[in-house]
Amino acid sequence: LDLPDTDENAEFFGRGGNGSESRNPYPQVRALALALAGTRGLLAAAHGPSGVGEQTLATDLLPALGPRMLVLADRNFASYKLWRAAAGTGAQLLWRMSASFKLPPGQVLPDGTYLSELRPPRRKDGPPIRVRVVEYSVITTDEDGREVSELFVLATTLLDEAAYPAMGLAQLYHLRWQAE
Repeated sequence: LDLPDTDENAEFFGRGGNGSESRNPYPQVRALALALAGTRGLLAAAHGPSGVGEQTLATDLLPALGPRMLVLADRNFASYKLWRAAAGTGAQLLWRMSASFKLPPGQVLPDGTYLSELRPPRRKDGPPIRVRVVEYSVITTDEDGREVSELFVLATTLLDEAAYPAMGLAQLYHLRWQAE
């Protein structure tokens, strides 16, 4: 988010950038919010300088998580450390995983999902965490009329495929930004 162009804001928050050499004309704050799906009611928010990553800010939202919650997150949030901390709050997780995560299939479940493990970067970081993986493709049409297929890989703490069918989890993930 752009901030007023003051020396104090530029010094503390930085100006950010878009990955090229150019810098933004205004100081920028990175903000992260924990919101209810559907109503978009805010439960918690965190902010920091433009150079602070989303995973770092997400740790400030952990105290707002708890049992009886299902937390949906995009692929920028996936890390062993953040997953372990978020699951430790008692909340259930359904997160899209980036391609950098290796989630080798273990037991394949009747609905086509499979059990796998999130492995720590180092052994001393903790034991592997058991997760259920839901993989599916979404086919869309680009502006030239060509069909484009995108693979989605979701990991979840909801291990029971009978209680939490794969189709329902996939649909739920895609509804995360729609207001009812």
